[in-house]
Amino acid sequence: MKAKARPVDQWRLINFEKVLMTLVNSAPGQTEGSALTLLSDEIAKASQEEGFPIKPNTAAGVLQQLKRIRNKTTSFGGRWAATVECGIHRLIDAYGLSESYREPGFLDCPPEEKTLLAYVFASVDPKQWHGIYTTFKDIPEIKEASLIYGSSTVDAIIKIEAPTRKFNEVLIGTISDHPHIKTTQTLFAVSGSQWQKSQLERDAQLEDIPFYHSDAIQDDLTTPAVHADSLYPSPQIKRLFQKEEQNKQLDIEDMRHGDLVIKPEASINLFPEIVTESAQQSIRAVVILDKIGRGEKVRLHRYLQAQAMKKSHHPDFEIRRVFFFNDLEAQLKKAEICARLGYELAIGVQVKYLRAWCNVHQNDGPWDFGLMDETMQWIMENKTNYESIRHLRVSLNRTTVQRTARYFEIIWSNAEAFNSSQITPFHQAYLESDFVKWTPS
Repeated sequence: MKAKARPVDQWRLINFEKVLMTLVNSAPGQTEGSALTLLSDEIAKASQEEGFPIKPNTAAGVLQQLKRIRNKTTSFGGRWAATVECGIHRLIDAYGLSESYREPGFLDCPPEEKTLLAYVFASVDPKQWHGIYTTFKDIPEIKEASLIYGSSTVDAIIKIEAPTRKFNEVLIGTISDHPHIKTTQTLFAVSGSQWQKSQLERDAQLEDIPFYHSDAIQDDLTTPAVHADSLYPSPQIKRLFQKEEQNKQLDIEDMRHGDLVIKPEASINLFPEIVTESAQQSIRAVVILDKIGRGEKVRLHRYLQAQAMKKSHHPDFEIRRVFFFNDLEAQLKKAEICARLGYELAIGVQVKYLRAWCNVHQNDGPWDFGLMDETMQWIMENKTNYESIRHLRVSLNRTTVQRTARYFEIIWSNAEAFNSSQITPFHQAYLESDFVKWTPS
């Protein structure tokens, strides 16, 4: 007689299916089969690299076992559940999975009860919005909140998504009882009718929106406070923006997206040092080697020297760089490129390479960009000045920076690490180059 399935086995399967569907929705073109294969690869790596004793522990074997579990011809054992969780952990950052999946034993948790989705129309005091959203942003069930205009009775829309048992606590205890919220009207979404684009589709199509600094919202909510000190990641970056703004005689409308195109040679050459000095946690970048102009060598050397000093004084500071090669073999025959790669590895930069571009939509092509922490990005434009130095487009727009950061993590997860046979000539070329003189002792 067949044994009755334990509740925990059912919970594990339900939670696993939820993760699988999240992966399917995480990228355009992702199917259930490809998502299952992706999970199988990571679970097999987790078993082999972290010593989880499961059998089989090859990607193909894991895939077949997962299919049997989904067909209910077998079930998750304790070792399998732990290994599957470890494999899922490896995909959280790259695919935007829920942070709740990091919790040990999350597969064993009873599935959440019915989730309610609602939109709250609220009458608020706009001058108090900073205090309101500061309260809301720490409530995981409040997914979005925005001030609006065009209505005489509604000042804000708040989106709530929460299990039934939690919903009233959020609606009444957090929103309706807030001292600066006057009245609310709650509209519930019809169950099963919701549709939304996947995260990558939204990222690919999301347009830059005006950047409003919440600390300085005016009564009429029409003029963004782009000159507020806290908009800028550092005093040096603030000075750079203000200098370029004065040079070009920009008005407030030119800056409403938090973007700045830098063209003068002096500012472009100083930019790498400003970024390196201002960064607190990390610098991430994608480099298209065959786009580097003749006039950019000075800036490149200053950039690498500044980063070498940063790493020597702050070993935990993270620098990650992905190099895109149109012709890997041809590029790696160039002594200058090998010397640069050897120098970056010598000073502690994490380096990978990419042979094929990671498109998020059809028209996207290779582009040269970088990120400082989670606060600023820059893009190397194709236009150049008279010194053959490409213009820089710098953005402080948080929506833009967050979108680009997610894109970088996708590129990083698809990039390859150089192997030992490639690294050896890099090191030799570095030792024979001027880069050696710039390496901190």
